[in-house]
Amino acid sequence: SLFEQYVKLSQNVNYETMIAAIRVDDPGKLADTVGANLQLTIEEKQELLEIFSPVDRLTRVADMLDIEIETVHHEAMVPSHALSKIADALPGLGIVAAVLGVVLTMGKIDQPPAVLGHSIGAALVGTFIGILACYGFVGPMAANLDYKAKEEEVYFQVVKLALVAFVGGSAPQIAVEFGRRAIPGDDKPTFAELEKAVRSAPK
Repeated sequence: SLFEQYVKLSQNVNYETMIAAIRVDDPGKLADTVGANLQLTIEEKQELLEIFSPVDRLTRVADMLDIEIETVHHEAMVPSHALSKIADALPGLGIVAAVLGVVLTMGKIDQPPAVLGHSIGAALVGTFIGILACYGFVGPMAANLDYKAKEEEVYFQVVKLALVAFVGGSAPQIAVEFGRRAIPGDDKPTFAELEKAVRSAPK
């Protein structure tokens, strides 16, 4: 279902376990389930084990999830930013090609207009290619990577909102409803679809 897609955090997370966790009423068990599926160091896992209060442990897990959201978002945006810089440079390369074409044309200033026209046209083609590559290909590719990165971040935000609501005292079903409301656009499941996903999750 659409809800299940939005609780997918990364390739290293046990999705079925995460979906099953939303049916847990015990904050300690929920904290242990979520914490076990986060990419934590041994020291961080030990820190969680040393927190006796289940609510405090779940709060700490929510904080760690927040840090992981920032980390994953930063890593996911690296390709987009790199491609954007390339796109920004392409019009400049086109201008350089045009200038070089004009320089070469000046060396043929004593040639007939047909020869000069050919050289000037070649210079303008360089500018055209640079602008076309920027705004027609590389720029849209960078924008698409940016969109994909932000789309991945939503997975984390949905889970985080559900955890925070649960820590605040909401029942598991209500906490999941908070997460559902954070799902944007047409991907948001209906309440009936959410209820069906929760009931069909393994216990």
